[in-house]
Amino acid sequence: MGPFFEQDAEAVCSEPNRPYRIAPPNLEPDLMDDATREKTPTMKFQADAFELSICATESLELQTLLPCTSGQRRMWVLDRLEPGNPALNVAVRWRIEGKLPSSLIGQAFDAVLRRHAVLRTRFIGVDGEPLQRIEAQASVHIHEADLRHLDEAAANAELARLSKEQACTPFDLDAPPPYLRVARVFLQPEVSLLLVTMHHIACDGWSIGLLAHEVFELCAAASQKRQPRLPELPLDYAGYASLQAQWLQSEAGAEHAAFWERQLHDMPQFE
Repeated sequence: MGPFFEQDAEAVCSEPNRPYRIAPPNLEPDLMDDATREKTPTMKFQADAFELSICATESLELQTLLPCTSGQRRMWVLDRLEPGNPALNVAVRWRIEGKLPSSLIGQAFDAVLRRHAVLRTRFIGVDGEPLQRIEAQASVHIHEADLRHLDEAAANAELARLSKEQACTPFDLDAPPPYLRVARVFLQPEVSLLLVTMHHIACDGWSIGLLAHEVFELCAAASQKRQPRLPELPLDYAGYASLQAQWLQSEAGAEHAAFWERQLHDMPQFE
């Protein structure tokens, strides 16, 4: 039986000798803003941008520096204003039941990094503005903690400490990527938790759910000795960032800016 996902984002996978069960957290896509729902110029970007001519995804990776999206710029600026702020971290826990080697999980994470260039992206400040550069390689090391020798109270206390440490340890955006770390905590003979933490510049709530799906599909595929069932990616995030940068310079982008200037003209300003 292959992996499948239900409404509670729970996956069930099978190894040849024993099933293992992975339960990522409940996640929902980011809420769309009111302007999107009202079909204001905000949503025109999606339609207009793809009419612009851009470089192919393959050639984007050969360029040295690429533009950032508005969301990446916000996260970069917030990090510059308050370096090490743990509020910029996105932390989740995934429960694993059964036998699933950490080496296999590590290989799955590395495959996801190869598949998604945004997870191999480094951010470089130039004249006060962030630019992104895609690195050729990046990998994830899974740190392990074994609490199986502790009684329940002590194990819960240590798990809480480790979870807080993983979630609150800052990322250095001046260091090489990935801005992702993974720790595995063994609680019972066949029960463990994956503590997954990422910087918000590389993910959001929706993409954390996608990460869970792809990691455990890759684990299932390796266990069953088959090809992973993952769709081709028509565009990577750097390509999307280039589209957005071009759109912001277009006539539609100017209309978008003018619309929001009118909407926000009489709003109070905070110092």
